[in-house]
Amino acid sequence: MRNELQKYINDNHLFSNDSSLLLAVSGGVDSVVLSHLLHSCHFKFSIAHCNFQLRGFESDEDETFVQTLADDLAVLCHSKRFDTEGYIHEKKISTQMAARELRYHWFEQIKQEFDYQYIVTAHHASDNIETVLYNLAKGSGLLGLTGMKPKRDAIIRPLLWAKKEEILSYAQNNGLTFREDASNNSDKYARNYIRHHIIPAFQHLNPSFENTISETINRLSEAQELLDFCVVSVSKKVCKWNEKGVEIDYTKLQTYPSVKTLLFEILKNFGFNATQVEEILTCKTHQRIGAQFQSKTHSLHIERDIFFVKELLRTEKIGERYVLNKSDKGIDSSNFHIKMAFFDGNISAIIKHNNIAQLDLESLTFPLTLRKWQQGDRFQPLGMGGKSQLLSDFFRLKKIPQFKKEEVWVLETALKEICWVVGMRIDERFKLTEQTKKYLKIEMLLKNS
Repeated sequence: MRNELQKYINDNHLFSNDSSLLLAVSGGVDSVVLSHLLHSCHFKFSIAHCNFQLRGFESDEDETFVQTLADDLAVLCHSKRFDTEGYIHEKKISTQMAARELRYHWFEQIKQEFDYQYIVTAHHASDNIETVLYNLAKGSGLLGLTGMKPKRDAIIRPLLWAKKEEILSYAQNNGLTFREDASNNSDKYARNYIRHHIIPAFQHLNPSFENTISETINRLSEAQELLDFCVVSVSKKVCKWNEKGVEIDYTKLQTYPSVKTLLFEILKNFGFNATQVEEILTCKTHQRIGAQFQSKTHSLHIERDIFFVKELLRTEKIGERYVLNKSDKGIDSSNFHIKMAFFDGNISAIIKHNNIAQLDLESLTFPLTLRKWQQGDRFQPLGMGGKSQLLSDFFRLKKIPQFKKEEVWVLETALKEICWVVGMRIDERFKLTEQTKKYLKIEMLLKNS
């Protein structure tokens, strides 16, 4: 099982031997097995345990067990007790949702404080199947049927390849002790009901059900990737961005198959849901010119052949934002100048200067937006072969101090793709190549420097 874990980590580029990991450990068999596997593979990790205080003395015994496990493995253990019942009452949410919010918020705090690169969880293939079946029962688009990902931002799930039976077998063969949660035997929670009744029913029809559905999930994930690629391509042809908002040409959109799906994939980036898309198309069919719809962040106005989307005015503006159109020559703010110049023909030379970026013009979708970076931003740093990376991880690897992070600007396209982390690195997708025919040279000059 150790070899399979190492192969999965390498194949999916999850982390390296030098990565600093924070492993979530409940005390159950899944997280205990993963703890021992990571330890045997000589990865650097610490343990984080949440005591939600929902099972009285048993919860406290779990906490003690995890601390002992950490001592046996000679790793640091972070542990915290939560007033989960109070949080449920305050937020008026389910127990499972409360536990999820509390733990991931705390995990992120520890990650930042102790400079861990990744948060690692012990979700496995059987968990993934339960997730997909739950989403299917509740109603889901394609994305909900692709299940959990091995890597999502800073969350890593290196056991997604393993079935529950394999994990239990490893624990038994290696004499590992773990804690049993009695709530796992109750059908009170939807996931338990799926585990105890729905999956066995499918296995009655198909004894290889877990293998079959895992393969289906992988195919659906690839289909989602293909859809995402197609949506970006179609968006460039049917959407027109300007300083006022986005114009979606419905006449052009109709030349493509699955208009409703395409429109939803475009509009979900502006906060609109599937029901609203249905209503928008109904209004368009009945020629209700002037009809308006609103998400939490944007409004949509139906014109004759155009859907016009614009950002809502917000009372709290998150930092400064500057919009750059092709017709602009630059920006002059109180703190800096931005200069833009467009070039045709062969590239005379690649300029290596932190405050200058040369970007392939045909890869850019205007208008561009200059803004301060935000948590969750990610890009494909030049020189990493198209590998995506969180900006927070990029800064940490470059050892950028906190006070400098707060001053970092990014330049993004109308498709929300970061093309330049100003002063540091351009994105691989926008670099100049032998095929480049036109390019943008953009320069930031700080004032009083």
